[in-house]
Amino acid sequence: SEVDAEKAIDETPDTVLALGIADQAGAALDRIGKSGAVHSQNADAVGVGFEQAAMKTRDLYDKYYLLAYCSPARSGSRRLKIEVDYRDKDGSEKHGSFSQDFDATGFGPGCNVQSVPRFVPQITAKPVTSSSKAGASDSKPDASDADQAAPTPPPAEDDNSVAPPPNSSTYSH
Repeated sequence: SEVDAEKAIDETPDTVLALGIADQAGAALDRIGKSGAVHSQNADAVGVGFEQAAMKTRDLYDKYYLLAYCSPARSGSRRLKIEVDYRDKDGSEKHGSFSQDFDATGFGPGCNVQSVPRFVPQITAKPVTSSSKAGASDSKPDASDADQAAPTPPPAEDDNSVAPPPNSSTYSH
């Protein structure tokens, strides 16, 4: 249903960009494209719309940065604070900061900020499956669902290997 579709879009952590023909899609296009929408004027201009969507996709991708940090800590709880000063498109000076607590237990030498990080996604919600649709609200998840939703822990030793992504529909491969 439209309500279920809008709820799924609102709840997804994914970027959702919509492309449609303006006079046919109406306001629904803006609701569907929570990260942006491209309105083509007519069916003949859809190619231009795809080009605009590609540029928006690139802009959405380019707004993220990966910061690597090698902690000198070898145990205990720590707090990392990152501060950034920058100028926006209008030339105005901006400032941003982020703090994150972490446990350094088990940290050891050999950290390399140039190596590929081992990502462990945070699972926030159980994905909607055919067994969890309307009418099946009393069903309990089976053990295989729980096994697939659990994040993959990083290897115990820092051997520069990369952990594979978890086998879960909540993780984009």
